Amino acid sequence: MKKKTKRHMKFEDIALQSSFLEHLRRSGIAYKLNRSGAVAFGDEDATGIVSAAHQVRDAQFPWY
Repeated sequence: MKKKTKRHMKFEDIALQSSFLEHLRRSGIAYKLNRSGAVAFGDEDATGIVSAAHQVRDAQFPWY
């Protein structure tokens, strides 16, 4: 049996992390937080979560 690989993503800036979590909630994307407060996800949710992180980043840093 192959173990599912879990990835995680977290903004170190508290305001950006809060915006990230709010964006995920508004989008209806299911997620879990790991012990460090990072969003933990598998391959099946990667596209939506990474897209949400990019939108939060791009809104804060449009030149990125």
